[in-house]
Amino acid sequence: VVSAERFLPGKLVGVNGQERFSAIMDQLSLCYKVNLVQVEFDVRKWFEHYDRYLHFIDPVYAQKLAEFKDRLIRKWPSGHQVAVHTYIHGDLTFRNILVEGSKIFFFDFDRSCIDFPEFDTLLFHLDLLTHQTGRSSYDVFLDHLARFARGKTDVPLLEGFYDRNPAFAGNTHIKGLKYLFLYRTLIFGLYDLNNKEKFNLNRFDKLLQELDEASSKDL
Repeated sequence: VVSAERFLPGKLVGVNGQERFSAIMDQLSLCYKVNLVQVEFDVRKWFEHYDRYLHFIDPVYAQKLAEFKDRLIRKWPSGHQVAVHTYIHGDLTFRNILVEGSKIFFFDFDRSCIDFPEFDTLLFHLDLLTHQTGRSSYDVFLDHLARFARGKTDVPLLEGFYDRNPAFAGNTHIKGLKYLFLYRTLIFGLYDLNNKEKFNLNRFDKLLQELDEASSKDL
């Protein structure tokens, strides 16, 4: 297997350096202006948009995620909602970014699609937090997901994103947006783990319980 990044100049962005992070987000903001579209937001349809990936993960975990999704949908506020989407990177981790001087190169676009651009920002910061601990692992990453759901992690609020991208400010009215992000992130995380390692099932059950409790308060 040959990775495309082997042919790109530059080096991986470090896990520290706020100035560099700001430059990355500024660069992405230019991309978000392309393919911007306003759509009616159907919560069930959007959750099920990710369900095709459930077929590629362990069926025990897939079933638990499907049940978690159904509980979220039942809690979701009713009523008409409009969302603003655009083409996103979809897997914006610091390992998928190379820098050379003032130039920034993005790669690994396997999960790029039309979606909420807020998801790029949230994943980027959660991934950085995970690696800044010095002992990065999927366990640590899921701990940050749980803390984020409870409002107890250091992921910046999205105000900075909306300052850069005011065209998406209407998405702030979608009250449960972060749970859609969490569901998407869990699916892709388990997809990555498939055939590599098993995440402790008891820890996974506890995580879903924590997300259930947090969503009951938020929704």
